[in-house]
Amino acid sequence: MRDRLRNYKDYNDFLKAYETHRDNHEARSTLYREEGFKDLNDKYGTEYDHYSAGDDPKSEINKDYFVYRERYYEKYWDTKANAEYYSQPMSTRAWITLKKVTQFYFDFMVLWLGVAGFLVLFNARNQSKKRKPSS
Repeated sequence: MRDRLRNYKDYNDFLKAYETHRDNHEARSTLYREEGFKDLNDKYGTEYDHYSAGDDPKSEINKDYFVYRERYYEKYWDTKANAEYYSQPMSTRAWITLKKVTQFYFDFMVLWLGVAGFLVLFNARNQSKKRKPSS
């Protein structure tokens, strides 16, 4: 307690600072603790239990979740990029896919050729050190 009172002249000064702090932050407290739930209370009532409603698939809060879950399992994403891709003709989509696949394998091949080339040079250097001609 003395550590807290160290910055104040006396206990009355401490109480004054505490009251000022409480008054300044009362509006924020009301907003977060009361007004934030006012709309929910008006919509669902005060007896609404979020946790039991979460188990009900017909609940309004789960409507979007179940749509998302179904799309996730179907591997379908309703995005602008998807719409642009699937609005193109099949031949264009096939060409795009072929370019992506060949680019991936080309990058993969370049990476492994670089690693293999390094290993071959490293091995050749070690072999040349072992076979030094004797004089």
